[in-house]
This record gives sequence, C-alpha cells and structure tokens, in this order.
Amino acid sequence: MSQSSIASRSTANLSGLTPNGSSNSLDDKLPASFAPADRNKLRSVLELALKELHVSHAHVSSTDTQILKSELAEAARSIDNRTGTINMHQLQDLLLRGANMLSTSDKLNYDILHHLVFVPIKAFTIKSIQSGIEAWTTLLKNRPGTTVALLSEVTTAWAWTIRERKGFFNTSLNASDPFVHPVEYSPSDHATMDAALSTAKHTFTPHLLLIQFFSEFHQSISAPEPAFTHALVRTVLKSCSAVDQMSTHSIARPVRFHLMLFGLQLLRVSKLEAVLEIKLRDEVYKLAFAWFKVRPQWSYATADEIKVLQDVVSGLASDSIQAAQFISSARKEDKSDILPGGQTVSDYRTLHAEKLKLLNLLIDNEIGRLSVWSNPMSDAARTHRSTLEKSIRTWPHLVKTAWGISPAVAVHMAERFKNPIVITEVSALIRSRPKEAIDVPEALHFLLGNRLERTTRKGLQWLPLWSPVPPVTAVTYFLPQYNSNPLLLQYAMRVLEQHPVQLTFFFVPQVVQALRTDALGYVERFIFETSKVSQLFCHQIIWNMKANCFKDDSATEPDPMKPMLDRMVDKVVQSLSGEAQAFYDREFRFFNNVTDISGKLKPFIKCTKPEKKVKIDEEMAKIVVDKGVYLPSNPDGVVVDIDKKSGRPLQSHAKTPFMATFKVRREKVMLDTDAEDSLAPSSITNQKTFEEVWQAAIFKVGDDCRQDVLALQIIAMFKNIFAGIGLPVYLFPYRVTATAPGCGVIDVVPDSTSRDEMGRNIVNDLPSFFVSKYGKAETPEFQKAQRNFIESMAAYSVACYILQIKDRHNGNIMIDGEGHIVHIDFGFLFDIDEFKSRFIIYSDFFKLTCAFWTTFVGVKFEPNSFKLTREMIAVMGGDSSKGYRLFQELTVKAFLAIRPHAGQLVDTVRLMLETALPSFKGEGTIRRLKDRFCLDLNEKHAAEYMFKG
Repeated sequence: MSQSSIASRSTANLSGLTPNGSSNSLDDKLPASFAPADRNKLRSVLELALKELHVSHAHVSSTDTQILKSELAEAARSIDNRTGTINMHQLQDLLLRGANMLSTSDKLNYDILHHLVFVPIKAFTIKSIQSGIEAWTTLLKNRPGTTVALLSEVTTAWAWTIRERKGFFNTSLNASDPFVHPVEYSPSDHATMDAALSTAKHTFTPHLLLIQFFSEFHQSISAPEPAFTHALVRTVLKSCSAVDQMSTHSIARPVRFHLMLFGLQLLRVSKLEAVLEIKLRDEVYKLAFAWFKVRPQWSYATADEIKVLQDVVSGLASDSIQAAQFISSARKEDKSDILPGGQTVSDYRTLHAEKLKLLNLLIDNEIGRLSVWSNPMSDAARTHRSTLEKSIRTWPHLVKTAWGISPAVAVHMAERFKNPIVITEVSALIRSRPKEAIDVPEALHFLLGNRLERTTRKGLQWLPLWSPVPPVTAVTYFLPQYNSNPLLLQYAMRVLEQHPVQLTFFFVPQVVQALRTDALGYVERFIFETSKVSQLFCHQIIWNMKANCFKDDSATEPDPMKPMLDRMVDKVVQSLSGEAQAFYDREFRFFNNVTDISGKLKPFIKCTKPEKKVKIDEEMAKIVVDKGVYLPSNPDGVVVDIDKKSGRPLQSHAKTPFMATFKVRREKVMLDTDAEDSLAPSSITNQKTFEEVWQAAIFKVGDDCRQDVLALQIIAMFKNIFAGIGLPVYLFPYRVTATAPGCGVIDVVPDSTSRDEMGRNIVNDLPSFFVSKYGKAETPEFQKAQRNFIESMAAYSVACYILQIKDRHNGNIMIDGEGHIVHIDFGFLFDIDEFKSRFIIYSDFFKLTCAFWTTFVGVKFEPNSFKLTREMIAVMGGDSSKGYRLFQELTVKAFLAIRPHAGQLVDTVRLMLETALPSFKGEGTIRRLKDRFCLDLNEKHAAEYMFKG
C-alpha cells in the first residue's frame, strides 16, 4: 500500500478520537489488558508518527509532481523545437505516469493535466494520440471527477490543431488534377506511391482518433450535463467553421464523415435550444456538402470507408428537427417560432428537406462509386444496390438546390450522374450566372462547350478572373472552333504562364501544333518568352519545330507551317546570348556529331554488321563530351562519358539506325520517411543526391518518331493518373524525342529482354523463363516477379485498348529484370490504314480466336488491340487463379481511373491531328478515341462493359 493510502486511512482512524481522548478504532484493536495510561501513551506515539508520515508524504508528493511537470514541459519543448530528445516509448511512459499521479493525488494538478493533453496532441502522430487517449481513459476511469477539466483541455487542444492547420485542417495534400503536376518519362514508382499513402494516413488519422474519442466519451455518459454537451457542440461548430481548410484528399474522407456522424449524434441525443440546434445541423450539412465541391475521385475504398458513409445515411434518416426550446428576451406573449433572419421553423423544415434529399443522393452515389472500386468484378454479395437515383423526378430542382449551396457541387453533379437533364441544367446555370462559377475550373467547359457560340460570348467577360484549367486544356483554346477570341486567348496565355515551365515542358509537341491557328501571335510570344526562362524548354521546342517542318520521313513534303517554324527557330536562336548561347552551341554540336554517324553509315548499308560496327566505333572515338551536354531524350541528366565501343548497328533494310551507350549523371531522389517511434509528424523527405548510370539510346534517321512521342505522352499521363490515386499498376513511358524530319532519339529500356530474344535462347516459353530467372512458383522471388508482371499487364492492357496499339509482335514486348512487361515501338495505333491493319492482324502475333478472348480473358479488348497469350495467363497462375483475378480487377480499375480525365487525354491527341500522321483519319479518329472511354456509362456499367464486354 502507498504512503498516501496509509496516511489517509490512519488520519481517518485518528479522526474518530472521542472527546475523552479515546479512539474507538484503537480501543477495538488493543487487548483489554492494556491500562488506560498505556493506551494514552501509545496514542501519543502514533499521533507523532502519523504527523511525520504526513510531512514525509507531502514532501515526496510535491517533489514527484515537480519532477513530472518538468519532464512533461521538456517533452513539449522537444516536440516544439524538433530536438528529438524524447522518443515515443519515453512519451508513453511519461503520459501513463502523469495519468497515474493525477488519479491518486489529493488535489488535481492542472499543469500536469494540461501537459497530459497537449503534449501528445502537439506531437500529432498516430502513436502519440493513441498514447494520449490511453492516458486520458485511465484518468477518467480512476478519477471520474476530472471529466469536465479533461474535456476542456482536449477541446482546447483540438481548437489549437485548427489554428495551426494540423492534419485534417491542412490543404497541402488536397485532391488535384493529375496534370497540374509534372508528368515524367520514368517507370511507375511504387515506393513513392506507398510513401505518399503512408504520409496521408499519418496526417489524417490523428484527428480521426480524436473524433472517435469524443464520440465514445459522449456515449459513455448516460446523462451528460449541459455544459459538457455544449463544449462538444462548440468543438463541432468550430471545426465546421474551418471547412475551407479541411483536406479534400481521398484518405481524409472518413475523417470528414466521422465528424459529421458525431455532429448528428449530438443532435440526436441532446436537447439543444432551437437556434443552436439549427445552426449545428446547418454546419454539419455544410461539412458534408463541401466534400462534393471537388471532382469525384477514386481512392482505396476500404470497407470502413463505405461503412462510415452508410452510417451517415442512417444518421440522416434518424435526424429530426425538434426546435422545441426557444430562448428569447421577448415577452412571453410575443414569443414565436421565428428564427434569426425572419425564417419560420416551418419554412426551415421545407428547405431542409430539399437539402436532405440532395445530400442523400450524393452520398448514395459516393457509396456506389466506392463499391464499384472495391468490387470491380461485380460480385453479387458485395454489390451496392440502390434505386434512389432512378427514383429522382426533379433533377432540375435538385441542380438548382445544389447551385444554391455551391456552384461547384452543381458542376460536379454532371460528372457524377451522367444524366442529360443534369448536364443541360448545369450548362444553363453557368451561362446565365457565370460570375458565380469563376472559382471552378471545370465549369469553363460548360460555358464554352465544344465550339464558341455567339450566345456564350457575354460570359467571357469573367475569364480574367476564372480559375486556371490544366495546361493542355488551355492549349486547345487556340483551335479554330474557338474563333481566336481575344478574351479566351488571353485567358489561355495567362494559364500557360501561370503554370511552372516544368509542367508545360511536357506538352511541347502540342504547343508547337497550336502555332497553326495562332492568328494573334499569342503562342509565338509564349514560346519566345518561355525559351528565355528555360534553356531545356528552348532546346526541346527547337528540336520539335524542326521535326514538324516536313510531313514525311525523307523531308520532301513541306508542312504548311514550315515557313513559320523556320522563322520561329531563327528568332529563338538569335535571341540567345552569353552562357545561353554557349550552352546551345555545345549541346547542338554534341548531338549533331552523334546523329551524323547514322548518315556516315549509309555507304555501308549493304555491309555486314561487324563492318558497320567498325565504322561506328571509328566515328564514336572522335566525339568530345563538352561540359553540361545531354541526350535530347534525357534532359534531366548530363552526359559525362561515352562508351566508345558500345556502338551497335540495328536491323534495317533501307536505313541506318544505331545504338550507343552514354554515362549520364542525374539527380536521384531518396525517400526518407520518419522512424516509427519518431515524434515528428510523418512526412516524405526528399533527400537529393546524384548518381551516374549507363544509358543506351537509339539514334534513328529516316523514321518519323512523332507517333511514338504521342503514344508515350498518353502512357505517361496514364501513369500520373494511376500514381495520383495509388493504383498499384506499372507503366514505363520511356522518352522519345523527335529532333528533325524523320530523325529522333529513343531511350532503351534498361535491363530488359524481348520475347523474341527469349525464343532464340534455350528457354522458349514465358513460364519457363520466369522459373529459370526467379525460381519456383512458391518462392518469394517468383511471386514478386509474378505480381510485377500482373500489374504491368493490367496497365498496358488499358493503354493498348484506348490507343489501339497494334503491331504487338514478340520483338515489341519486353520483360525487364523485375518481371514487368514493357511495350515498345508505337508505329501503329489509332486508325492505321486498312492495308497495314489487315497485315498486322493476320501476322503471327494474333494467336487467339475471339472465342478465346470471350472465354478466358473476359476483358474488353478489341481483337487487334492487345496481345494476350496462353503463356501470359500461365505466368499469372492460370485462368482460375488469384493472380489472373487480380489482373482482371486491376485492368477494370485502371480503365475506371482514366475515364474522368478523358477530356484532357483526347485533347492531347486532338492537338496533333493536323500533323497528318498515318494513324490519323480526321475527326473520326478523335470520335472513336473518345467513344472507347464509354463516357455515357456510369461507373458500374463501365466496369461491366470492360469486364463482360
């Protein structure tokens, strides 16, 4: 027993001393033979001992308290200053000591209580909040009288997280368009995706844990005092007032709707004054509607996410407006149910019913979307069944209600519901009230349409204030259908200039094509000004303009815009001076020396490969690597050396392509995530370093690479979409740069072998190759490679379907060192001419009958769009395996993921239409491309289309 307990019990016993000096408890315990004098003597000794014990206890308690306060204060300073002097295990011990001390002390120490709450919340990690909640629960269990004081501290700390923009109340991780981030030519990076997911979870989970603590705390009290309830109501109201700083990241969705659930819980069980009740309900609804102000987005869609939305629907169903208690200074006879603003409770009920109907519809749609994502194969037991959307007969009224809440909610309803009535109503609202929608970039499409009409020009006056659209969308405003409207062109220019150069750099081919209709010179000015800002942009735009001067490989058929391109190249080059001029001279001299080797090989075109290699080696030995030069296909790296014996002639009957290897020094980003026991908020730290790698490149002369450039652009955009939502699929959009008519540089996929090369080796089938390289099927190495194969197959399946990539013979399909499949050579895609298409279809790559596709594949591919053989399915584990099931699910998810971005993907292709590449057949190509996204179908039907065909 502790000294405190002994002292307390002894004091109680001594307090029972009778007026005549005897103690009932003492007399009961002493034998009757004790004389009164002995009893008094013993009593005196005990009193003295007890006094000493109390003094000793008070001294120890005060010392321990001061020590603990000092340690907690030091922990708080360590967290504030990020000194790292305390780790998670030490904090857990400190918090439990604090809870135990507060549980047993005679008087509540408010300093320790303050630290007990604020220290874990200031650390704001999952483990710190869990440890804090454990300590708080211990205190409440051992000392229920601390409830009000503890709640006051926790709600104050919650308000601090709002002020400091912590976790859920921080917009740095907000959902955003995948193309307002740099699109890179690099392989999918699962480590970065996993780190981003981990950061999001560690950012938002602390608030989720606190909300659950509030909810369980409130539910555990059978009859909470009004002050207790009002403290929680104030916390919810304060949170809802910060709705604009709440994160819209998909991982933050459960936090938002758990907070809404807690608000509904307070409304359901608390008797609030009418005005406070209505204010709380309005704020909680505003919290939910704010989620639907952003575009619908895919996420990880766990069962818990769907469950919380279903609980919200149940909470809304049980919520009823009481408005029974009015507090007013008016005389009793003058009181009524008039609310602030003159609205009656009856009017409020009517308006609220409309909002409730809309919110139920939106949440039901969200549940349906998440259910499709978590169950892409439409398993009956997991399918969300709802007739709510079909029962709606008042769509125009609902859209107007949504507009009244926020124009952004109404705009995104058009994407959610695929309903022509909704689209028509949204378009009408935006065209009649454009000023109200200027903060919604997606609304601009409804104002402009696919062609600028006379009736919409009045709304263009608001373009100077309109939020920026993504770069490729801005470039489309230079197309003829927008009639070179000055206001629209000025808006497009503002958008392009507002985005960083690293972003517009990716769309150089589209920017060059926009020169065709640049009647007022805006694009020309953008190119000229941006070339001054970025030397890499300058070089790439020059190469691309040169590549587009002629329509054919042999540079005999000039493009109509050749004079303009020649003039632009001269203008940009002549504007260079100083170091920019020197850099340009070094880079283009180096590159021309390398590509000239191909021309010097032409006299050797009928010679053997060894004879060609001798010539390549001779010319490679003459090349000097100047400072800072780079390969056009690798602008992010600097060439520091050349393997002058690496030259290799490639197979070609009439041309002289060759391959060479260069040592490239480039920046490498290392992910450094915080340790598990760190008290610093979880984050991804990009540790930048440099690495030197050998990069092989192919130099082509006489081959138009622009079609490869376009295909790989779209594949890279796919990769950005998948990475943005954490979809575990794999693509490798290697870089191809067209540098002149019929000339280009192509990066070689490292550490890879083609299926054709396998066939020339001892191992002549894919499953045997995997076993020989990675081990037996049950080994971790094989299973990892198998997973990589499945993830890459799923992504490339969708890419091949959308782009209609053909010519998939065994030489165009690579397997890298980790088991990923990688497609190369995109010379035939979209609407390749009929003769070539028929030749490709009947070539040896098409080994499967349509019956096989229906029976075994079950995924919507057109027969000539993708190669999927029995050996590929065998690598996955067979057509009834979990691996094959995963392939199907990932393929459907990949298709669903790209559909919301079909507009920008189609625009990227549309802008290249005037190049007259062989795969383009006018606007029909664009129409068929758009049709393959099935934009008229909702998510459930789109998934069924892709899977069931």
